[in-house]
This record gives sequence, C-alpha cells and structure tokens, in this order.
Amino acid sequence: MIRLTLLTYDMRKFLSYIAPFLLVPYLIIIRYLNIVFIKFADEVIYINAGKAYIRGVAPYFINFEHPPLAKYVIGFFSMLGISTYLPMIMIISAIVLIYYIVHRYLNYKHAYLYLAIVATDTLVINASFFNLLNCVTLLLVVLYLYVALKCITLDKHGKIYVLGFLAGLALASKWSSIYIMVPVLLTLFIFNKEVIRRIHILLAMALVAYITTFIMDFVSGGPYLFVKHNIDMINYMLWRHSATLPLMVNGFLTLIGKVSFWFHKY
Repeated sequence: MIRLTLLTYDMRKFLSYIAPFLLVPYLIIIRYLNIVFIKFADEVIYINAGKAYIRGVAPYFINFEHPPLAKYVIGFFSMLGISTYLPMIMIISAIVLIYYIVHRYLNYKHAYLYLAIVATDTLVINASFFNLLNCVTLLLVVLYLYVALKCITLDKHGKIYVLGFLAGLALASKWSSIYIMVPVLLTLFIFNKEVIRRIHILLAMALVAYITTFIMDFVSGGPYLFVKHNIDMINYMLWRHSATLPLMVNGFLTLIGKVSFWFHKY
C-alpha cells in the first residue's frame, strides 16, 4: 500500500512537470490543420521593419509607431529563416513559466485549470501563429513577474537590477506592458518595503535598457531623433487608441467574443 501511494505521488509529480509541454504537439497539430480564428497582417510590417533594423536603419524611419526591441527579435529570427517558429517558442515559453509560477505559489490543481483555459483561448492560439509584438512582450512581462515574485524576499541586490532591466526591455517591445508591470510593482511595494528604498535602481536600469534599444536613432540623429521618436509614438497612441465610445465597446466585445466587430480602414 505504501509503495502504491508513493508511485501515485511520483506519477502525479511527473505529470505536473510535463503537463505544460503537452501544448507543443497540441499547437503544432492546430497549426498543421491551419485552424486560425483571426489573421493578422501586422506581422509583415514587423518582419520587414525588423530586417531593416538589423541592417542598420534607425527605428524611427520604419514603423515608428511602436518601440523597436520586439521588431529586432522578429527581424533576427527572420534573417535566420526561422521566424515561423518564433511566436510558438515565445508563447509556449511564457505559458510554461506562468504554469510553474501558479504551481509554485498556488497548487497543481490551479495550474491544470490555467492550462485548460489557455489551451482553449483563441487569442492564445492565434498569437502562436503570427510574428506580433505581443509574443516577445508577453515573455518579457512574465519573466518580470517571476523576478518580482522572487523580490518579495529581496535577499540579493541583483534581483532589483534584473527586475529593472526586464521592465525596460518589455517597455522597449510594447508600451502596453506597463499596464501589467505597474500593478505588479505596486503589489511588490506592499510585500517588501525594501523595494521602495531601491526604486531608483530599478528605474535607472529600466531607463538604460529602454534607451539602449534606440541606439540607431542616436546614431542617425542624436538625442533629438530619440526624443522625436518617442513624442511621435505618444501622438500616434493618443490618436490611434483614443478612448471613443465605439472603440471601447469594440474592445469589450473583442475581449469577450475574441472577434473584432468593426475596424478602421485606411
């Protein structure tokens, strides 16, 4: 009886470790069957922009609307000829890390529930097929969350440097990452007041990481082009994502139904 109990526990523990990796064949099969709910044309823009960045073009001159880091990653994988696999690698890596976070801080039952929700979410499935900024940003934000949880016990100074560095990289991929990172940081303040005393380190590291991704803007036009790039991004975001009632309703319906009911045509 004791042996059977130990075997059952070992099997459950083994399954808990391999469970998230079962998403790999699952997504491969869906991709093979070409089950796509929404098609995104944006990836063509990001691939071309990323390739141009790799060749030395300043990010401001091609697709200035978003920060450049995710497009650098997409361009790099594209030039290697393996960009097709980048979204799946990023999405699965993020899913696996979130799974282990849930498993570690809650329990395996919650982790299994999380996997079931993810496996049936059409937005997650779609994101694993297209080279979008969200893929790179998601992995960086999840890594940020993981390090933030580690910072609850701030026993090593290096953690705050890593947290700031990841924050800067996530912002340099897509600004919307701030909607997750700021609440996480504020929650961290509650659990560990030491983080508040070292916030200057975190902000400095984030700023350095963010500015570094715009290095070609500095090369092409100095600090002026970097500042102009960021101002133009702000203006674009305020115009493109202005909080009109139709856009807010469309965003809500998209969140619930996973389908955009109307869109801008340019």
